[in-house]
Formats: sequence, structure tokens, C-alpha cells
Amino acid sequence: MAKMLINTYKISILNHIKNKPKGCANTVPALTKQPKMEAVMANLKVRISTTQEQEIWKPVKGFEYFYEISNYGRVRSYRVNNLPLKRAKKPKILKGSVGPHYRGVAFGRGNYFTVHTLVAKHFIPNPDNKPEVNHKDGNKLNNFYKNLEWATHQENMLHASQTGLTPNKGEQNSFAELSKQQVIQIRDIFDNSDIMIKTLAERFNVHRRTISRIVKRETWRHI
Repeated sequence: MAKMLINTYKISILNHIKNKPKGCANTVPALTKQPKMEAVMANLKVRISTTQEQEIWKPVKGFEYFYEISNYGRVRSYRVNNLPLKRAKKPKILKGSVGPHYRGVAFGRGNYFTVHTLVAKHFIPNPDNKPEVNHKDGNKLNNFYKNLEWATHQENMLHASQTGLTPNKGEQNSFAELSKQQVIQIRDIFDNSDIMIKTLAERFNVHRRTISRIVKRETWRHI
């Protein structure tokens, strides 16, 4: 059975290579400078050596023949010089790359994945089918599975705001219903006319409480 699965996977690889469009652009982000990646990998080794929990490896879904992901956020490869069918006896740890925000790895041309997403998909249940993965400690390079959690976009943005990763004033607040220009307009109308809060709420399609807090300067106090 195992031999049959391997043969099937080999055939799928050959078909993928055969059908790959010529001149297809490489979508993998450029690697960062090597010293930075070496520091990341060194910190990861220290974390593994100082944590009592065993490192567990699982085949990466869709790439089972060549790649594995661990609960510590390490990725290893069994590829041999990018040969499509040969599998190495001993794997090598992939350093990957660090983009603007996250660490990622490439499984061949056009197959780029962020490490934290791979860890979450293989080690963290997602019963509510939430679309994003949040780093609990705010460190986007700490991909240990206990530091990750599934989240909605709003939950992710709220956590980023609470931990100081993103500013939370005005339009940059993930829960903002109005733009800066609209807030200025609301205050101008309220201060210079007899239009009531209820009417403004209907005009701008928000709750009356939202308008009330704006005109009282309880919110948007920075403008």
C-alpha cells in the first residue's frame, strides 16, 4: 500500500512538471540576508533544547513525499538536488526566508507557505474554521504550536492593537466604522446646524451612540 502511494505521488510530480507553463514566474519572495536567518534558526534550536516537550514531525499535506513540519515550527526536506523522484534517506532542515512579517518556506517553484500557517494546519484544531493564525506573544518568528491560535481577522487585528503591534487610532482601528473625513464632516454639521444625532446616524448609516461619542469627543479625540 505504501509503495502504491509513493508511486502515485511520483506520477503526480511528473505531471506537475510536464504541465508547468514555460517561463512561469517564481512567486517565492527573495531570501533575506543569511546572518538574519542563521540567527532565527539558532534561536529555534535553543528553544527546542530548553523546552521539555518532544518535537513531533508530520508530513506536509499535499507534499508528503518530500517535506515535514514540526510542532516547533521547523521544516525539513527529503529532496535531492530538486530531482523529482529521488528521496533522501536523511532530511535537511530548511532555513527558508523571512519576509516583511513572517518566516516562510518554498516547496519548489510557485509553492510558498508561511511556517506559522503550516504549524497551525497540522497541529492546532480549527473547529470554527477561522481563517487566520495569530501569534499569542506578538513575536511573528515564534512558531511553536502553543504560541499560535486560529483567529478571525477582527480577533487578529484586536490582538495586534492590544499588544502594540499596530496603531489603533482612527481609521487604523480595525473596528472603525467611519473615515477621518466623515468624522470631521459629522462634527461640522452638528456644531453648525440644528440637525439631530438621530438624523446624522441615519445619514452615515451608523448607530446613534457612535455619533454621540464622536460629537462629544469621546472617540476620535486625536482630530
